[in-house]
Amino acid sequence: MTRSTLEREVVQILRTCVFSGSDRDVPTDCPVGKLGLGLDSLALVEFVTALERRYHVVLPESLWSEGQFTIRQLVDLLEATLPPATHRSRRRPLPSRWRHRADNAPYWLLFRERFQKQGFIRTLWWAYSSILSRLLRRCYSRSTFVVLARELDAFCAPTQLGAPNLELREIAHADFPSLRSLWPSHSNSWMLDLFHKRRDAGFICLVAVRDAEIVGIDWLSTTGDHSHETGVTILTRNRSCYGLDLYEKYSGEGIGLALLTYSLTEAKRRGFDTQVMYVDSRNIQMLSAAVQLLGFRMIGSIRTTRVFAMRSSRWQLEEPASAPIVMLSRGQSSE
Repeated sequence: MTRSTLEREVVQILRTCVFSGSDRDVPTDCPVGKLGLGLDSLALVEFVTALERRYHVVLPESLWSEGQFTIRQLVDLLEATLPPATHRSRRRPLPSRWRHRADNAPYWLLFRERFQKQGFIRTLWWAYSSILSRLLRRCYSRSTFVVLARELDAFCAPTQLGAPNLELREIAHADFPSLRSLWPSHSNSWMLDLFHKRRDAGFICLVAVRDAEIVGIDWLSTTGDHSHETGVTILTRNRSCYGLDLYEKYSGEGIGLALLTYSLTEAKRRGFDTQVMYVDSRNIQMLSAAVQLLGFRMIGSIRTTRVFAMRSSRWQLEEPASAPIVMLSRGQSSE
């Protein structure tokens, strides 16, 4: 790959993942941060992550926070980091059915891809460390969740975010049988039980439907709910609603973003002043979309430590007296 081709690819990735496909001018000698092209920390993280996924490299951590580098400097760094073209040419691409869902690809397929790129010894070490890491994650994990809020009085749904061929609406009773094909088989029964419990409790269920198939689901609660993921109970107040468990069956197709946009529109129509939700801090794509495109702002954070099945959480809210939610651990009272 020539330098000019690499430079064009990097600019195109920037336009696609940060500028929503805009053809705006991107000077290669201008810093990408706030004093240059205007990328904030979330957009910068999304851009660097997209580059690492595209070129299978690990870039220095300083790029995630500084934002003082230019496109030209970034291309220099990529040229020094990328393996020789002869090695890249031997790589076989993932089958088309897995390209947009590489994390869900069969383990043998990921092993084959690693073997073709790095050889037997490195692949064997990767497999060992990967299996050990998964076992450790089942026993112990630490997670940080960002709590976001969006005031709805001036919200207007962006027209460019609509996913094609999607019908967005509240779920109907006739849709219930098709829910069995929405979730993976190992969690299907549990999710169906939770679905009916939430419906009985008055939660609002919104769905995305394509070709008579439910491909996404989102929940709105007027009172709040206990989050199994964080171990914290979130209670709404001050005419706010709580958006939870946004799920898209096919990732990378804009279903989740379209459903979240519709959820905000529906919450405004029903008379709510604010919608709140939390997002895993590692989900850079959703965080960036929520802040950059939909106007959410950060109002707090939740830090959760899990040891086997036991969870403990600490949280922080900005201006808790006026916050649209209250967070409680088990055993606490809302009084």
